[in-house]
Amino acid sequence: MLYEILIPDSPSSRERAVDRLNQIHWRYRISNDDYLYTLATFVVMPVRWINEFGWRRLHPNEIRGLTAMWRKLGEGMRIEGMPETYAGFERFLDDYERERFAFDEGGRRVADSTMWLFGSWFPRPLSAPVSDATRLLMDPHLLDALDIPRPPEPARRAVRLALKARALFLRLGSPRPDSRPVIPRPRTYPSGYTLDDLGPDSYRRNPTHRDAPPACPVAR
Repeated sequence: MLYEILIPDSPSSRERAVDRLNQIHWRYRISNDDYLYTLATFVVMPVRWINEFGWRRLHPNEIRGLTAMWRKLGEGMRIEGMPETYAGFERFLDDYERERFAFDEGGRRVADSTMWLFGSWFPRPLSAPVSDATRLLMDPHLLDALDIPRPPEPARRAVRLALKARALFLRLGSPRPDSRPVIPRPRTYPSGYTLDDLGPDSYRRNPTHRDAPPACPVAR
């Protein structure tokens, strides 16, 4: 869905994708702060990850551009109170997590399913070890909130050093020939997909639940 929004075939297809995203979300009671926190993760976490494990740090102009891009999506989703700057999103994210992170059984089920999904991308003998290894890259306060045991600190440090070594290798290596986004080929849609195919099965089975105000126009 995000690929269809961020790299659309046309401005009209982008607006249709945002409308569909809104229709899927607005079936549920989601607070504005929860919407805003989720948006903040898209703004902040890629910057933190790239700056720590990427082959170079992001330029301030790139960070401003990324922030502006996600703000436009937030406008299309009618999210209120969005910070104007990356620093504002970062403060909101950290404050939200400090004040609201706590254990919830539903949250733990989602985390377990996500870890299992990540492991399922690898051959079966590696699936379970890879799923468990995802803990090595999760922040300690997130592990605590999910009641997931913290991994041994030496193992955590080793994985982080390995990622930094990979970044150095890429930096010193030859430039990669193509930096364009890869067209998604999700396993959920082995024969390809159209915009109308995207979304949960329950969404497609219950058309009466689709009513939602149209998105605010997203800047072209």
